[in-house]
Amino acid sequence: MATSEVQICNEALALLGASSIISLTEATENARRCNMHYGSTRDALIRKHRWRFAVNRATLAALAAGPAYQYDYAYQLPTDPYCLRVLEFYEEREDGSDWQVEGRTLVTDSETARIKYLGRVTDPNTFDASFHDALVYELAAKLAIPITNSRSLSTDMREQAEYKIAEAEINNAIESYAEGDDTPIAEEGDWVSER
Repeated sequence: MATSEVQICNEALALLGASSIISLTEATENARRCNMHYGSTRDALIRKHRWRFAVNRATLAALAAGPAYQYDYAYQLPTDPYCLRVLEFYEEREDGSDWQVEGRTLVTDSETARIKYLGRVTDPNTFDASFHDALVYELAAKLAIPITNSRSLSTDMREQAEYKIAEAEINNAIESYAEGDDTPIAEEGDWVSER
């Protein structure tokens, strides 16, 4: 079954014991609050960790005008998908160039700029299942006080969100290879077969 933004919002609303919505644009208070918080909550959570489903690579285009001082070149950060966080700058490995992000540009002395970055993911069907759960609880934590006026429920949702985020980060890390190693990182339970 396909997942939608509305489904994620309704899962968060259900955790709060609040009424579900049909769309983010309907004329209800719950829909308005979900519409206000959903995108920024999703983006902040994607930016927080190196989620594999959000990793992209790009060669950046140099801007005609470089920085006013300190660096020689400025490069436009990607907009498709929209860059939420630069993870790696490959030229730093090759020529020792330092770099930094300033606004929506990356500045450096390197004549080329290849990056790995976290991009905005708007299709919920692309989310890892653990990230989906973490997003539901993170959204519920943000909506708890505006919708229920309950500080204790807000605290409970925040604790659950932190647990779900940590769990999602662990699941995300399992699906990787150690750099320079051809063997996958062991999954939970693998140590039993290796004894």
